[in-house]
Amino acid sequence: MNYLIAGLSGVAVALISKKMGLPLWAALLIYIVGFIIHKVAGFLAETN
Repeated sequence: MNYLIAGLSGVAVALISKKMGLPLWAALLIYIVGFIIHKVAGFLAETN
């Protein structure tokens, strides 16, 4: 289920970047950074 959400948000990022005129690698970079931040935030929320 989480993979489905991640895939859909990845597609959304790609579509938004296409509209804004960003190259695909930039969209991928934004997505990866966002994913890492999400994982770290989730980890910190669990430990507190």
